[in-house]
Amino acid sequence: MIMSYMIDASKISLVIPLAMLVAAIAFRWSGLKLYHFTAGMVTICLISAFLTSSTRFVRFLADLILLRSISIPAQTFAQYYDVFSIKGYTWWSNVSGLNLIVPPPAAFRLDQFWPVLGQIVGAEYYGFDSRVNLNANPFVGEGVAAAGWFGVLVISIALAFYLKVLDQLSAKWNRRLVLVLMVPVGLTLTNVHLSTFLVSFGGLAWLVLFRFYGPRGEA
Repeated sequence: MIMSYMIDASKISLVIPLAMLVAAIAFRWSGLKLYHFTAGMVTICLISAFLTSSTRFVRFLADLILLRSISIPAQTFAQYYDVFSIKGYTWWSNVSGLNLIVPPPAAFRLDQFWPVLGQIVGAEYYGFDSRVNLNANPFVGEGVAAAGWFGVLVISIALAFYLKVLDQLSAKWNRRLVLVLMVPVGLTLTNVHLSTFLVSFGGLAWLVLFRFYGPRGEA
């Protein structure tokens, strides 16, 4: 994570190790329920609402947690819909492999940023000279931008299938360890497409690891 931060200065590189540590501590509590996480997010929202303008640490916390997990995904969903619902859905033509058989929308065939959807949307909102790359999660880049509501349905099924296979292949592993290892997966999927995650961020590598390697004896 330190090496990653040195390359692109991405703040998520700093928060991932901390998130894994917090998750490891939280999962040791046998009484942990989903509403505890919800209550935690509500608490962070309230603290940020009152103290962000006066406390630098709270502002940093809000930037890493609230913006990444709530605000940015919602914002990009609306922005991608505004752009592609008008200029034409991609029908996944930006995905490597599918681009060999599915042509890009007519409005983007000569676009200098194609097939980087984040830069296309960034240029629409912030100008062509801004070079802003509005990365998006699977429901946005391979969902609403691909085919509107139908795209969201398709990518939801694809992600559910991946998570089901991941759950089955990791069954022999210690459940608490798997949950901690998957913290970076959850954080990564807030900001990259599913296809990008599978190829470039270890999505398929985890499946291979869980399938062919595991602890001896009972998990």
